[in-house]
Order: sequence, then structure tokens, then C-alpha cells
Amino acid sequence: MNHLLIKPNIHDAEHKISITSNKYDSIEFFFPYEALPVINYHDYALWAILPLAMKHGDHIEIDEPISRRAYDSVLKVARIWNFWVPHFYKKIKITAHHIVESMAESNQKSLMCFSGGIDSTYSTFKLYQQQVDGVDSLTVHGMDYKVNDNSKFEQLLDKTQILRSSIFGQSRFVKTNIYTVYNQQKCNPKGTHVTHIFSLFASLSLFEGYQHYLIASDERLDQQFVSHPYGSNSASNKLMHNTTGSLITVDDDVTRFEKTAYLVKHNFNLSSLSACGDAKARPHNCGICIKCLWTKAMLLSISGEIPDIFLDTTLEESWFERIDLRDLTNQMYAFDILSYLEIENKTEILPGYQGLRVKLDQIMLNREQDKLKNYSKLSLLKALIKS
Repeated sequence: MNHLLIKPNIHDAEHKISITSNKYDSIEFFFPYEALPVINYHDYALWAILPLAMKHGDHIEIDEPISRRAYDSVLKVARIWNFWVPHFYKKIKITAHHIVESMAESNQKSLMCFSGGIDSTYSTFKLYQQQVDGVDSLTVHGMDYKVNDNSKFEQLLDKTQILRSSIFGQSRFVKTNIYTVYNQQKCNPKGTHVTHIFSLFASLSLFEGYQHYLIASDERLDQQFVSHPYGSNSASNKLMHNTTGSLITVDDDVTRFEKTAYLVKHNFNLSSLSACGDAKARPHNCGICIKCLWTKAMLLSISGEIPDIFLDTTLEESWFERIDLRDLTNQMYAFDILSYLEIENKTEILPGYQGLRVKLDQIMLNREQDKLKNYSKLSLLKALIKS
């Protein structure tokens, strides 16, 4: 097992916290809009380094103080991912020289991830409707926006400022190169995305003192079974803790389509939405990328029109031909849209409805048949081994 010595560093003059090691590039967190947070425990460092350690099977060593809650939690989550994806994520060990017993907060204070997309916007709007107090927001620069793209990130802040200021007690921000370091080491298995939850919880854990750390679910719980393994999921998220609080996945009882429908039906001002998959266009919505196509199709199906939040507001008859329906997330979106239109008897609203229905039905059947074929092969292999 490879030895990985990590060291958290506080740089007051540079408004920066870094994690250096004997193996990987430095992971850095900058605080351009507020003073450095008070750090008593370096739990964030364990969560930040974990995908790198799992990818390479490292033995982590850390001298700085960490909480018992984080230590136990990191080891448990690492074992889960090793069990789920053993060909990619290896066993790890941790030698921590200063583990401190800590008690979880009971102050009901929450820090919520906010990106301006449909999921986090829906969850934010629900907080407003339910008149929930004591919630701050955290927006991470370095994920949807490249770490050196300050202009576009500032545009996102301007776009979402009214929404954030009307609902959250404090809007917090952190800028980090953590995604760049993960990508250098190819920390995501092919065909899925795992590391975002670790970068987010590491960023959240920089801010101690909250009882709840909230993240909006990407998918309804039943859909998570289909897309597994996927980093941010209700099963492993709930096992992630730091010195004072725990990660909570909110609104995993509704799909992306249902969230969109809820916002429309409650007359939410959609102008703050940034739901684009094109990095060059964000925080605006290009209207032609795959994410924008799905969002336009959802909004058209629900309201009968495409709002002017997109640079391109058209939806052609063949729009779905650009989308790879072998992708499970795309299958989910198509299934939800078509089901809604059929239940509401509004299939004529969506251009290309019939073509999308035929294509989706065939793709879903192929997916199930492929699973059955693999199951038969596995059963045969087991029988041969026993004999």
C-alpha cells in the first residue's frame, strides 16, 4: 500500500487553505469574499484527499487534528466504494496522530450547496415556502466554472443574487482547484461521475459549526438505483460526517421533471436558472446543448411554451436525435416527459413525440435484455465453477 502523507496549511495572507502531500498536486481553497473560516479540525482534508487515495490504494497519514466522527465516516465510505467499484477504487488505510472526540451540533443551522441549477433552485424555493430559517448557502467555484474563469462566476452570482439574498441568511463562496487535481489522476470510473460529492463535502466541511450540510438530490430515489454507481446518492451521502454535522440529501422524492413542473406551477421566476451544459455559455442557457434541450422539452411539456431564459428558444421535430438515449440519465428524462404528456393527454405539444417514444421503448428493452444476457452468463459461470 502506498504511503500518502498529507498536510493541511493555513495561508492567512493569501486567504487560502491548502492540502499538500508527497504524491499529488496541492489542493487549494480560496476565500475571495470573506475571511478565512476558523479551522479547529481538518476533516475537510480527509474528504478532499479520499478519491485520490481510493484510486491508488493509499495509506493516508495526517498529523493535524481531525474529529473521530470524520475519521470513522471516511473509512466507512471508502469501504462502501471499494465494495461497489472494486476494480477502480482500492482499499485504503488512515493513520491519524491526533483524533479528537467531538459532539455533533444541535443548533439546527444548515449550510446548503447552491449552484443555480434546477435541483438546488427547487430545494431553495421549498425552503422559502416552508419558511425555514437558519440556512446559509455555499457556491463552489471550480466545478461548473473553471477555477480561473472569474468573469463567468461573477455573472452567476449576479444572476442568482436576488434569489440567494431573499432566502439564505449568508451566501458563502469558496474557489478551489480540487476538480483539476482529481481529473489529473482520472479519479472517476468510465461512464459515471463520483468525485463531485467529495469535492462538495470537503468544501462544506471547511465551515464548521453547522448541524446539517444540505445537498439537493440529482435524482429521485428509485432513479438512483438505475444510475448507480453515482457519487451523490442518498445511500452513501447520509454516512458522510464532519466534526459538527452530517450531509443530508434533500428532495430525493421528486424527479428533475417534477421539480421543473413545481417551479412553473408556483410561478417561480425562472430568470435566475442556470441549467446549461455548455461551459462557454454559462451562466446563460444556450438552448442547444443536451441539458438545455431537456430543460426546454420539460418546460414546453408543462407550460406549452419555451420561456426566453434560453438564447435559442426553438425545439425542432428531430431535436432528440442529438441525444444519446443509451445514457441512463437521458432515458430518465425522456421517460418522465413522455409519461407526463401521455397522462395529461398532451402529446401533440412536444415536437417529435412519436419518434422519441419509439426510440425510448427500444432502448429500454435493449437495456433489460442486456441485463438478462449478463445474468444468464453469470449463472452459467457459477454452475461451471461448482461442477
